[in-house]
Amino acid sequence: MSSRLRAAGGGECTVGTLRGGREPAASVGRETQRGNHDRADPIPTIGRRSGRRGTAARASYVAQHRGSATANDRARVVMPGGNTRSVLHFDPFPFRVTSAADATLIDVDGHSYVDFCGNYTAGLPGHSPGLVRDAIIEALDQGWAVGATHNREIELAELVCERFASIEQVRFTNSGTEANLMAIGTALHHTGRTGVGVFDHAYHGGVLGFGDLDAEHHHPLNVPHRFIVAPFDDEAGLDGLFSDTDLGGVVIEAVQGSGGCRRAGPSSASGSSPT
Repeated sequence: MSSRLRAAGGGECTVGTLRGGREPAASVGRETQRGNHDRADPIPTIGRRSGRRGTAARASYVAQHRGSATANDRARVVMPGGNTRSVLHFDPFPFRVTSAADATLIDVDGHSYVDFCGNYTAGLPGHSPGLVRDAIIEALDQGWAVGATHNREIELAELVCERFASIEQVRFTNSGTEANLMAIGTALHHTGRTGVGVFDHAYHGGVLGFGDLDAEHHHPLNVPHRFIVAPFDDEAGLDGLFSDTDLGGVVIEAVQGSGGCRRAGPSSASGSSPT
C-alpha cells in the first residue's frame, strides 16, 4: 500500500509502503514558493443537501434570523466577508451574537444557543466564570497596556514552563497564526533550510491552511514558504517527508480539527516512525 507526498503547487511521488516491506523514499518534484489560490476547505452551508429538506431548512433559517441577515449586510460593507475570522462564517450567513453568559449565547434575533464550541477550546470555562472575571479586573486595575516589561508576564511564563515539561521558554503572541509563523520562521532561520513539512487538511492559522493531498493549490492566502504536504498519520509519508534534505521544520496537530477530528498515531505525533 503506497503513500504519496505532494509539494504545495503540484508534483507527487510514491514515497514507500505503509506497512510490510519498505520502498526507498523518493524525492518530491515541482516544488513551488508561490502562494496558493483555492480554499483548503469548503464553507459550511445550511441547507447544502439537495431536495426539499435542504431548501426548507435554509428558508426557515433565513426567516428566523432577519436581524442577523441585516447585520451581515452591514458588516460586509466594512469587513471582508463580514467578519474578522473566516472560520465563523457559514452560508447563507452566520447568526450574530449580542451577549453571552455561562454556556449560553444570545443572538440579535433573541435566539439562545447552548455553546458547545467554547471559542474552539479557548473558552471552555464558559462566558462568565467568576475567577476569570475577577482576575481580569485585578489586572486592569494595575494598568491596561503599559508598553513595558511586567512581572505578570514572568509569572505566566513560569506557570506554563512548570506545567509542560517539554517547554523550556515561551514567547507570548496575539494569535495561533502569529505563534506558528514565528515558530516556522525560527526553525528556517536556525537550520538555514527552506522546506516546511505539513499534512493534508491541516490548519495552523489564517495563512497556513491545507486541503487534499492531491490539491493543486491550498488556502489562497497562504504565506509563500516552500510547503511539502504529506499524508496525515501515515508512517511512509512521514519517512518521505523527512527524506527531504532541505526540510527545516514540520508542523503537526496531535488531533486535526479542520481535517475532521483525526487523531495522529504515536509515531506520527512524535515525529518519527519505527524502523
